[in-house]
Amino acid sequence: MKTLNLETAAAFLFVSEYTLQELAASGTVPGAKIGKCWVFTDEDLETYVRDEVRRQTAERRGVKLSAPSPAPIPTAFTRSVRRKAMTPPPLR
Repeated sequence: MKTLNLETAAAFLFVSEYTLQELAASGTVPGAKIGKCWVFTDEDLETYVRDEVRRQTAERRGVKLSAPSPAPIPTAFTRSVRRKAMTPPPLR
């Protein structure tokens, strides 16, 4: 397993860094935000591309897919944590 940063993962998928960041934040593409940086695994990205190719091909053919690929095993790299927004205390 090889880990990729946002820039490398975006190049791997041929999308912009902004697009990949949005896909990861929405949970469409598996990734983890560690501190301020996004981290992806090459295996998760390959699975994502493979599933998208199958889904889009079936959609063009008008065929319904029987079952998606099995979900990846949860790891530290596939879970993202979003912090709760904090509001500052009122001024006196």
